[in-house]
Amino acid sequence: WNNPEFTFLQPRHAHFAYFTALVDGYKSFLPGGDDYEKTQNKLKMDSKKEQLAHLIADNEKADIITKKNTTTQCLEIAAYRSEYERDAADRRREAAERAEGGGMLGGADTIDW
Repeated sequence: WNNPEFTFLQPRHAHFAYFTALVDGYKSFLPGGDDYEKTQNKLKMDSKKEQLAHLIADNEKADIITKKNTTTQCLEIAAYRSEYERDAADRRREAAERAEGGGMLGGADTIDW
């Protein structure tokens, strides 16, 4: 703090408030500042909204064509899921029967010696 050229950096100096106001002003439009970040985020969001608007418009045209396919796909997925659930229930039931049927061995027959 002995250098007189930089005494304005001390909070008790008369020009400290002016210096901090300048720094805050520059921060607002330089990269890393709050206003800069807000502006960049707003631009990104606007571009994403435009992209989504184009996708939605394209999807509305495609939906008219593929509504029949969508119903078929839903039914196929539901049938696959039902078959999977039935198979899983069978496997659980068989595993329970094997565990209960141990008899005198007490489940030792399932251990891989």
